[in-house]
Amino acid sequence: MRSLPGMRILRVLKFGSGVPPAMWGPVLRALRELAMRWARVVRLHVEVCCLDTPESLPDLRAEGANAGYVITAPREYARTRIVSLSDEAARTSGFHRSVMKNVRKTLRAGHTVAAITDERFVPRMRSLLVETMQRTSANVPEVDLDGLVRAARAYPGQFRVSGLFRDGVQEPAHLMAFRWCGSAGSYAEDLLAASTRFEDKEGQVPMMHAIMLDVFEWARDGGARQFDFGGVVTPDSPRYATVGSIARFKQLFGGNEHEVGLDLVYVSRPTLSWFASALSRAAKRFRRKSGAGQ
Repeated sequence: MRSLPGMRILRVLKFGSGVPPAMWGPVLRALRELAMRWARVVRLHVEVCCLDTPESLPDLRAEGANAGYVITAPREYARTRIVSLSDEAARTSGFHRSVMKNVRKTLRAGHTVAAITDERFVPRMRSLLVETMQRTSANVPEVDLDGLVRAARAYPGQFRVSGLFRDGVQEPAHLMAFRWCGSAGSYAEDLLAASTRFEDKEGQVPMMHAIMLDVFEWARDGGARQFDFGGVVTPDSPRYATVGSIARFKQLFGGNEHEVGLDLVYVSRPTLSWFASALSRAAKRFRRKSGAGQ
């Protein structure tokens, strides 16, 4: 922990579908006991994600409460859109009609989609990421772009970085958008996306529609049966005003929205946890004041 050096927060990622329901309670209690035995562990966070069985989320929530955990909003996402990649659904009939129209417009203009596996594109990708985050007034995430490109090159069946190149020229200056996705077992997952705004003689060029078709094809070829869009915001969310357009874009590709996530938190060292949180809040206030004074 930054606020309390030497202390630790344990995190369990994607807990749910890979654990038999009969074992949810025993595993959660075993994790709780592990956190208690490790003297340096302040808190335990179990990030629940039920992609395969979203209907089981209430039962898992109850198991967590029975095991002594506090239920909180997920750090990642509570709701997501899941698109079927089965052979029957592989056709584009489930897409909104604007999807293929925009794909044809992009390709007709000579722009192409290709995999990115070379680190020479990283500076341009970082520039696109900063531009995208600024459009939504969001913080730029700390992402090892060099690492994700290397991973896509070394493990092409597990990771994919798809880029849209203006005029078909596969050079950094012509990279207009990219999307990073991962695949494991029956699921592929949307991980990161960024783009710029660009107009040609026909007007604004659609950036992501052709990229999504490329990603879907890659995921299906790798054996994935479902595509997880990595979370969506709902109209009642305070963030909908700034990122609602992203949710509406994801709706264009069909599928269904499900509530799939929550966090289970067990505080193994209450006093230290409170102290760490207080220090973290104070540090954030100090940084804000320092930034305002510059």
